[in-house]
Amino acid sequence: MALLPVLDTAESRGHATCTACPSLCRSSCPVARAEARESVQPQRLMVQAGLLKSGALSPVGLGDAPFHCTDCGACEAACGLGVEAPLHLQLARGRVMAGGEGPSAAAEIAGGFGVAGNPFGESLESVLEAPADALGLGIRRKAEIVYHPGCVTLRHVPDAVASVLVAMSRGSLPELRLTSVSGQCCGAPLAWAGDLEGFASHAARFARALEGCRSLIVQDAGCARTLRHLYPQVGVSAPVEIRSLTELIPPEPIRSSALFVPCQLRRQPGLRTGETALGHGGAGEPRVDEGTLSNACCGAGALLPETVPEVAAAMGGEILEAFRATSASTWYVASSRCVAHLRRVDPSAPVLEVAGRLEAREDSR
Repeated sequence: MALLPVLDTAESRGHATCTACPSLCRSSCPVARAEARESVQPQRLMVQAGLLKSGALSPVGLGDAPFHCTDCGACEAACGLGVEAPLHLQLARGRVMAGGEGPSAAAEIAGGFGVAGNPFGESLESVLEAPADALGLGIRRKAEIVYHPGCVTLRHVPDAVASVLVAMSRGSLPELRLTSVSGQCCGAPLAWAGDLEGFASHAARFARALEGCRSLIVQDAGCARTLRHLYPQVGVSAPVEIRSLTELIPPEPIRSSALFVPCQLRRQPGLRTGETALGHGGAGEPRVDEGTLSNACCGAGALLPETVPEVAAAMGGEILEAFRATSASTWYVASSRCVAHLRRVDPSAPVLEVAGRLEAREDSR
């Protein structure tokens, strides 16, 4: 991969640091906690990634181990030594995939980008354009404040997109606009599949498409982390302010509802997310407290639901059980990716993305 020389020095330093480290990040990883396996905790995975790079371990020997990660950033926060383990694990995935030993789901996702510029291999613009046209919302060439649902939201949580579009048409989100960027993928699944070279090229194209935009309002917390954190790691700058849609969600409590704020949204310093309102819920509205959970991660991050589905499902199941314990009739989650995953785990669960609160507030008036 042509991108590897750019990252080679940092990668080698990271491997060396982790090899000599007494596992400072060991208890931070939600996947390792869920699996209860020492072999998939971040420090061990980094040591194995170093052996793979040096040739001391083959892709067959490593297998799908680097895919046991949700790219949540917990290990980076716990490290204290500046090791960006998720990035290095993505490089390890690339080597495993190049050796023909990666999960077939990762190969299919990477292939989808060659067809349509997203992991699903089909255009998503129409998913946005049809309801936008019905509500009289035009797709502009440029705008200062742009709504970006994310590919998972468009494909799997279209009701969350509809809630935002309805709020825009009613004037509840007066500055938010749609452009061609709104229907595009940020490229994160390419990186998660190990194709960092392809990701860097996609990221550069996406960044160029943001010309004229001042703020990008992102619905998927995974997209926000990718744009703010992973783009710079591969030398791409998104020259806009990245904000979360949750910032625009009203703090008023919704009757008979409960709220969960996933890890990727909580763990992004400097991201304007409206945590004060969403993180604590409204008066009289219960919140699923991550402190009461053995694993405060829904398991939706990166490609875990596709590459290690049984672990992802178990992690999502714990969140669903926590919601059931609140006795609330509507469960709001501040992540469209997490919503999509929880709905797969239990299609009957009354899970809504927080954008649904926009309509709930309007309908209660």
